[in-house]
Amino acid sequence: MKNKKLLILLLVFVLILGGAGFLYTRLNSQSNNISADQQGTQGPVAAPAFTLIDSSGSTVSLEDLRGKPIVINFWATWCNFCVREMPHFEAAYDQYGEDVHFLMVNVQESPETANAFLDKNGYSFPVYYDKTGRVYSTFGLSGLPATFFIDAEGNAIAQAKGAINQEMLQRGIDMVLPQN
Repeated sequence: MKNKKLLILLLVFVLILGGAGFLYTRLNSQSNNISADQQGTQGPVAAPAFTLIDSSGSTVSLEDLRGKPIVINFWATWCNFCVREMPHFEAAYDQYGEDVHFLMVNVQESPETANAFLDKNGYSFPVYYDKTGRVYSTFGLSGLPATFFIDAEGNAIAQAKGAINQEMLQRGIDMVLPQN
């Protein structure tokens, strides 16, 4: 009787472990894709209008940034996936900072918390603050991190929901950089 209970417990444990592994693999493969935003028959889809506050307290809007492609990344210091992708954004900013606007948007944290994290890690990319989560909601988000690639005319070209690696970030930047 004791062996039968042990066998049943072992079988249940294996099933739970197998199910968790399946879900992890499935969710991981779905969340790490850059997808091109759907273009309607009327032409390109404009990115949602927004206004953010920078570290000096000044406001910036999508309209202010027209003329250069934009990479917008929504993040928070408590988000492990966000923290892991930060070095990729720093490298991309170092390489493309003159040609692409990078908006690293901290969501619903105090500027002091975000700045302490940035200073500790030596990041130099520009950071903006969405203290209320209004811009986050405008983009229809429900999780972090999320990255949007917007062309120089303000059209949303691609998005990545979930953490991205250097190769995926490069692919998104390539989609919005003017082709020579």
